[in-house]
Amino acid sequence: VALLLFYFFGLIFNINFFISFTQFVTASTCCFWYFKNAGADIASPLNISIKRGVKYHLGSIILGAFILSVIWTFKLILEMFYVLFKTIVACIETKVLE
Repeated sequence: VALLLFYFFGLIFNINFFISFTQFVTASTCCFWYFKNAGADIASPLNISIKRGVKYHLGSIILGAFILSVIWTFKLILEMFYVLFKTIVACIETKVLE
């Protein structure tokens, strides 16, 4: 069970990391595009954004993905218990009403 939770947490962490990194690259590319009109000449803003994300901001992105993963895992466990208790209460109510 512990190994299954570890793999589940790893899956959630990878999903959050890719979402966070994609958001960073998109925002950075938009910033380069916006300031290109101000005189900055940039050949490939997407490649520069990816390199900047990996070189300077990877730790912050990983930390944010970890925090989101902890919260998502806790939330999913609570939702699982809610559904479990809801079915137990429904079973008890049907037996009481019979």
